Amino acid sequence: MQIDYFLDKRFINKMDKENIQSILFQSLNCKINFDPKKSIQQDIYLTNFMKAYEIKKIDLTYNDIFARNIIALLYAENEIQDLHYSEVIKTIFSINKGMKTKTKLEKLILNIIEINRLINKIDFEINEENYELIIHLLFRNRELNLDRKINYYRSGKNTLGLTIDIDPKDIELEMQTIFKYMLQKPEDSFDGITKLIIIFYSLLIVEPHQKFNIILSFIITNWYIRQNNISTLRNLDLFTIFNNWDSIVKIINNSLKDKLNFDEVLLKSKQIIKHSFKTNYLNELFEQWNEENKVLNKSDVESKFILLTIIDNKDQSVSKETIIKAHLLKNNLIATNIEIEKNIENLINLKLIKSDQNKTHFELIVEELSKFKEIIR
Repeated sequence: MQIDYFLDKRFINKMDKENIQSILFQSLNCKINFDPKKSIQQDIYLTNFMKAYEIKKIDLTYNDIFARNIIALLYAENEIQDLHYSEVIKTIFSINKGMKTKTKLEKLILNIIEINRLINKIDFEINEENYELIIHLLFRNRELNLDRKINYYRSGKNTLGLTIDIDPKDIELEMQTIFKYMLQKPEDSFDGITKLIIIFYSLLIVEPHQKFNIILSFIITNWYIRQNNISTLRNLDLFTIFNNWDSIVKIINNSLKDKLNFDEVLLKSKQIIKHSFKTNYLNELFEQWNEENKVLNKSDVESKFILLTIIDNKDQSVSKETIIKAHLLKNNLIATNIEIEKNIENLINLKLIKSDQNKTHFELIVEELSKFKEIIR
């Protein structure tokens, strides 16, 4: 994979056509298709944008990004019930440092962490044998017999709200097609961010397994990124994707009505990726500022989340309703109203923000943090 594939003029000339079809999906009467000219222009803009907002001190922020992504995946899979954002993120940091796991949730977090370490290895090539190893790790401690695929493959209709329903008997064929697509040369399958998005959603559409298909889509997409050594894309923030989940499902379902034309899906996804890079760049700016000023502790994860939400918003005064909406992941609220209010009060006491008389709107006090708002606009 080459993120800047569009620099190859021969490729651009070859893509001078109205529409391009992928090999996905074999079992349907239509395949994913899109306008290559639109996608090339979008990829040029987004690639340049990502380079401008690329995180410089990856060691300072990578663990935060990875932990946020695990939380997003766990909420998306409905694996979290009684715990809140701040509690889960502390648990993830502890497990990553070697804490012994006891609960099913902790064991799942450990599985994801270990898979991430595995796909980061240069010699862990993309093939079906290594894929089966990933599956065995993901479903470890889930009381499933993994000796036969029938024991963990999906056998009923999809559960993600998609109207595209791959028949369970065609799952094996479609998974083989996805691997073939991942290994295709750019001139045969397009490239860059466009291809990455198609891989991610293809796995969601096939929904091969009884559960953890969202986690799997993230893992396989990241595996593809690592094996192609695209360091820029290591900083994708899944919070933004699952905060927009309903609109994504709607757009994918609309694509089926238009014979799987993915133009709208690609455009919306690239807008989300753009926002996720801004979010992570903002996280780096804040961490550098906080490292010097030492205002928030590492344990103040919920306060930091709220503060970054206020900085990230284009309006000077941000409503409490907007802050609460930022806590929605696939319609799951990741913190209670009481917890949100308590941490807003903490930020006020720390003189980082101020509120109106009714405590319904909040704005920044610190000048340097206000400048961050201007930088990421």
